[in-house]
Amino acid sequence: MEKIKFRVWDKKDSWWVSPNVVLDYSGLLFWSFGGEVRLSDDPERYDVQLFTGFLDRNGKEIYAENIFKSRSRVSPFRIVFFNGAFRGLYGKDEPTMDMPGFLFDNYEASDGEVIGNIYEHKHLLEEKCPKE
Repeated sequence: MEKIKFRVWDKKDSWWVSPNVVLDYSGLLFWSFGGEVRLSDDPERYDVQLFTGFLDRNGKEIYAENIFKSRSRVSPFRIVFFNGAFRGLYGKDEPTMDMPGFLFDNYEASDGEVIGNIYEHKHLLEEKCPKE
């Protein structure tokens, strides 16, 4: 079985939390700094991003909320986990049942590269969906 991986963004201090993070079933975050285990005091402060299981054409891990540029698409798009699947979504809006985005799979992953994430590089996304 593949190990589930994720990363955590601290929305208050704008940084990636240590890679030694554990998320329990209640949504509490624990992480270790120098052998000391700490508990998150504010779960809303953090955004947990799931690893897609895919690598881009450069071998970089792809996570939800990465911004991705594919050779087969006209514009960069955001990767989201929605309705049980990883999807590509243009623009800055959230996915809905009417506009869920397109399926992001291993073929799509191997055709492009991660160029940023929504926290540090949101400017790379267009406001509206481009015409393909």
